[in-house]
Amino acid sequence: MDSAHLTFKRLLNKADGLSGLARALSTKEKPLSRQAVYAWRGRVPERLLERIEELYGIQPWNLRPDLYRPRTKKKPAK
Repeated sequence: MDSAHLTFKRLLNKADGLSGLARALSTKEKPLSRQAVYAWRGRVPERLLERIEELYGIQPWNLRPDLYRPRTKKKPAK
């Protein structure tokens, strides 16, 4: 199991499952169903990564390393 998949499982635990995540990410304009979240198969759509980070503190690169590189700390100037 890769780290992105494990991070998705951690997200589901924080959100109280597929239904909880769907409720948290739904908007009036774009409702989201439990079935839609299930269909992701762990590959969260890019448009939702920022919202997930706001709600659950999970960085986008942990869920989708194929799209993002981790932020690195800059070395102090000498």
